[in-house]
Amino acid sequence: MPLSGLWNADDVWQLHELAIKAAPLIMIAVGLSVCYLSNNWNIGAEGQLIMGALAARSFRWSSPGFESWIVLPLMLVLGVLGGAAYGALPAFLKTRFNTNEILTSLMLVYVAQLFLDWVVRGPWRDPKGFNFPQTVQFNPSAVLPEIMPMSGRANWGFVFALVAALVMWFLISKTLKGFEVKVLGQSPRAGRFCRLPPRRRMVYFAFLVSGGLAGLAGISEVSGAIGQLQPVISPGYGFTAIIVAFLGRLNPLGIVAAGLVLALSYLGGEAAQMSIGVSDKAVRAFQVMLLFFVLACDTLIPLPHPHRHMVGQGEGSCRMAMLESILLTIATASTPLLIAAVGELVVERSGVLNLGVRRHDGDGRGGPAFGVALSTGSPWLGVAAAIVVGALFSLLFGFLTLTLVTNQVATGLALTLLGLGFSECSASASSACPAPGSAICRSLIFQTYRWSAG
Repeated sequence: MPLSGLWNADDVWQLHELAIKAAPLIMIAVGLSVCYLSNNWNIGAEGQLIMGALAARSFRWSSPGFESWIVLPLMLVLGVLGGAAYGALPAFLKTRFNTNEILTSLMLVYVAQLFLDWVVRGPWRDPKGFNFPQTVQFNPSAVLPEIMPMSGRANWGFVFALVAALVMWFLISKTLKGFEVKVLGQSPRAGRFCRLPPRRRMVYFAFLVSGGLAGLAGISEVSGAIGQLQPVISPGYGFTAIIVAFLGRLNPLGIVAAGLVLALSYLGGEAAQMSIGVSDKAVRAFQVMLLFFVLACDTLIPLPHPHRHMVGQGEGSCRMAMLESILLTIATASTPLLIAAVGELVVERSGVLNLGVRRHDGDGRGGPAFGVALSTGSPWLGVAAAIVVGALFSLLFGFLTLTLVTNQVATGLALTLLGLGFSECSASASSACPAPGSAICRSLIFQTYRWSAG
């Protein structure tokens, strides 16, 4: 039968691998859906996942000889509490100091990653691990059991993810708390008229729920698929879960389907990386493209006719202007990267290790191209100057590495610092100009580059 080529009964292990990848994505995305529905933007689920795993592992570190059936439930509870406590930090900063939760939650991710790296290389490192940065393997009483050990290694983390999705769907759709989440997220003023609790309580509730589920995902990943702590315990589940949440339309049941799709992209990316050598970054690009297409559909596809009157002409033009600004920003940011990548491709294919691409671009507004364009008033002359200066630096790099036989890596980095220094000097001169087109400004820029060239 044709379907036999798509499915083989001996390949059940593939479904187990899919469940392993999907479980943390679903758990984290379900928690993030509560945050986003309540208009609280938690970007730090990756850090909350790490802190949940660390909090649970701290119990095994403080009581290494304790073996009982209650060890695993205690670790799961500690994982939830650790993630929730770490998620409460941006909530506290927002309600107490009115800080932006996007920035604070994102910065706390790097704090958690660096703390994990320090722990596994320092106090928790396995003394019998041949100096590798990893902790001792979890004891059998602390390992999350597998669902069907005879056919694959999928553990109960996937069951936790499904249960969390069902519970959260019931909470959001059928309870008063879910009504509060949606009302306060869409219109805090309407919530005040409805005598709903203060918004600061909703901020704490959303971050505690999302942080707790991220922490549960962290301990499920560590005690299930990995079995120990190491410097990297997540390939970016906390950030990918943001895409999963929006692909699932912030509906917990839709998030289950979206989590399976994104988990499949992880597995496909790993297979492509091993078979044809595709970079793992291609997976992230594919995931981001999915989210971008979904958001673009919301803007470009009109509503059905019965509801078309709900979207006025002003809102439609605002959406188009927003999309246009996004596309222009992407084009502006990607153009120098694409041009530099093409040149770097030619260099790398020729066997030259060029680490000095940064020195050729002129470093923004302080570079030679900007100086020429500012002094002459012609952007095309600035482009020509950028090409000439980049070529001269490349010739200098070639002379040093080929004629004087210097190290390519050291020479490239040294020339990069040299170019950045010149750019900073010229930027200081140009920022001190009284008027961009004045004679004084042109003189300052000319003297600066004359000094730099000399």
